[in-house]
Amino acid sequence: MPQDFYEKHQDVSEKSIHIDETKGQIISLPKNYSQVKIIVEDDNSALTNSEVASDPAPGTCTTLWTTTSLRAGISRQFFNRRVSTSDTTSKSSSGTQNSSTAKEQVPKMPVVRIKSGIIMGLIDTSAPNTVYKFLGVPFAEPPLGKLRFKHPVEISPWSGVFEAHRKPLPCLQGPFYINSNWTIDNVNSTEDCLYLNLWTPDSCVTSTNSECTPNKSVMVFIYGGTYTFGSSGWEMYDGAQLAGRGNVVVVTFNYRVGPLGFLYGGNQDAPGNAGLFDQLMVLKWVQDNIIKLGGDPRDVTLFGQSAGAISIGFHMVSPLSQGLFHKVIMESGSPLFRLTDPTREGPKKIEKLAYAMDCIQDGQTIETHSKEVVTCLQNKDGKELVNTTLFTFGINALTFFPIHGDTFLPEPAEKLINTGKLAKVPLLIGNNKDEGSYFVYYLFGRSLKLEDVSMVTKYEVDLYMTFSLQMLLQTNVRTIRERYLRNVKEDEGRKAIRKAAELVGDLAMICPTKYFAEQAAMQGLNVHYYEFNFRSSFGTWPDWVGTTHGEEIPFVFGHPLSGLEPNATNREKEVSKEIISIWTDFAKTGRVPVKVGGVPWPRYTADEQALLLYGPEQNSLRKGPNEQMCNFWRKYILESY
Repeated sequence: MPQDFYEKHQDVSEKSIHIDETKGQIISLPKNYSQVKIIVEDDNSALTNSEVASDPAPGTCTTLWTTTSLRAGISRQFFNRRVSTSDTTSKSSSGTQNSSTAKEQVPKMPVVRIKSGIIMGLIDTSAPNTVYKFLGVPFAEPPLGKLRFKHPVEISPWSGVFEAHRKPLPCLQGPFYINSNWTIDNVNSTEDCLYLNLWTPDSCVTSTNSECTPNKSVMVFIYGGTYTFGSSGWEMYDGAQLAGRGNVVVVTFNYRVGPLGFLYGGNQDAPGNAGLFDQLMVLKWVQDNIIKLGGDPRDVTLFGQSAGAISIGFHMVSPLSQGLFHKVIMESGSPLFRLTDPTREGPKKIEKLAYAMDCIQDGQTIETHSKEVVTCLQNKDGKELVNTTLFTFGINALTFFPIHGDTFLPEPAEKLINTGKLAKVPLLIGNNKDEGSYFVYYLFGRSLKLEDVSMVTKYEVDLYMTFSLQMLLQTNVRTIRERYLRNVKEDEGRKAIRKAAELVGDLAMICPTKYFAEQAAMQGLNVHYYEFNFRSSFGTWPDWVGTTHGEEIPFVFGHPLSGLEPNATNREKEVSKEIISIWTDFAKTGRVPVKVGGVPWPRYTADEQALLLYGPEQNSLRKGPNEQMCNFWRKYILESY
């Protein structure tokens, strides 16, 4: 644990305040503290100038805490010990009862002793039911210095109380342009980022010695971002509505992205897949600690979007993740989309980056100087490393991905799936109707000025798409282009853009998801498939984009209900309530509703391929998705492994 750990995270160490635990006397204070109010009661001592945290039944226990006022005027809490509250009345200094003095009622703060130490959270009343939240809890040592690029190291125990009151900063990343209203910069991102957030509806977290029973289902979310950006600290992933409305425990967390999460150097100093091992460590943390926070370690659902869903697919086939989860929800992502590299490709990327950062000389190779190269990269400034990656790889900056050929993914995902390594757990999986428009806008939005597509030509779209496809598929793409653009006229720019979006969506999202669902169903998994086609009124995309990648996230996390989207319509609020209900009920039971909006939702099989279309006005059931085009893509996607 770094020396500045407590200062950085606004904690108070036991070394700062010395308390006689028998009498509740303050022996010494650090010079920065002007006053300390201690709440203490002991069975064998009187209460003098003190207050009781609550008024429970005689003989029960409550949590002792203090409020410390700093010179800067910041109020902080420090946990000391648990005490009996058999006498809940204040007494005067003479020992007589002072019934005329009204007791100050102090709310029960959530305080829990987990494996690594005591954490204190906050109370959240934004949902109909009260939620206790713990924000920014460390689950691994900061991956700094010699720990850069390495698999995470379990967090060391701390003394005192960790104030889990702030969501973590993003792992070092960016900058990335998504659209004109959403640009990700790296000003506030940091390498010291391995923290998690937790929301629990169970009031037992106000007691440090008790375990919560009966335990609630747990939902662990993995964010997307093409393994290059993302953060559990973003408000869009706040878990209060899911926990409060669905009566589940929700966990979100950071994992490393880009070169810091997925650089592979071929040695133990840069073993690759650090970001996936961050995820794995969180799953182990849940097993070790969740029972203290109201959750059931035997009832864990992984849910994730985009790269988060792809990651879930990797966990489903990884020998290291088996038994750590029991249900999965995969939103817009499949491990069958080619987003991993064999280990043999990793050295080429690190060598290119090393040359750009003066960490390798002419005549040297990563094979002959791997330790020296990695050590040099570990000593470079983190933001310089990320920015050099963007500059060096250009449009290919989305270049550091998971690898296969290590202990986490011994073989490509498709091979592991085909050989029956898929975890046998219930699966809820699906896509949004217009997945590809997000990626077309992300890749070409500024170049083609896609805020207004009226001036775009088919020729421009064709040129950009050909270039991108050839880089991605490393093959002749003429047949693919003609398949999608053959009926588009030169002056039909809007139609050309829509067709390009269909192409990208089919390639990256729709068809890989379909192939994965087919395999899962054939291996006996209980699979339910959806297509989400409800575009919000508060989105930031141009009209032509449609219901694109990520459009379901505000509804899953209850943005229309939390006040995050204050102008949400009543219909949007109802949709969010229904999606939250579907997701959390699945987490609790492994099943979906028999009907949604009056429409049956049968199990998905390779033959029937029943897909629930969640629409803007009414739902429908159809076969899918996109049988004809996904048959066309099979040779490009599945046969590329």
